[in-house]
Amino acid sequence: MSELKNRLKEMVEKINNSPNILNAIKEWIDGYNGKTIGFKMPVEALYITFGKGEVRLIEGEPASFDLMLLSEEKNLVDSVFKDPTRMRQYIKDGTVMIWGNLHELLKFAEIVFQSMG
Repeated sequence: MSELKNRLKEMVEKINNSPNILNAIKEWIDGYNGKTIGFKMPVEALYITFGKGEVRLIEGEPASFDLMLLSEEKNLVDSVFKDPTRMRQYIKDGTVMIWGNLHELLKFAEIVFQSMG
């Protein structure tokens, strides 16, 4: 199992066991059925669905998404879990590409930060 998949799996478990984070997700998805954040790497694709009462990690590419992060696995692990301050530079220099709404990346980053606390 890839490092990114392991870290996302751990994060999803923590979120699903945290009523406070689940409440923050309800506020984030306000008025929508949920949010989908995808991760596309050269050899693997994963996505997370954020619902009003549950978060799930799924293998493959989503049919639709709010945000898709495209890069090598190490860059995604670094910029999402190890040093979030790198994300800005990675996006700027094209190391990480995004499809979708940058606003969703900021909200996703808040959720990741809460799950690590």
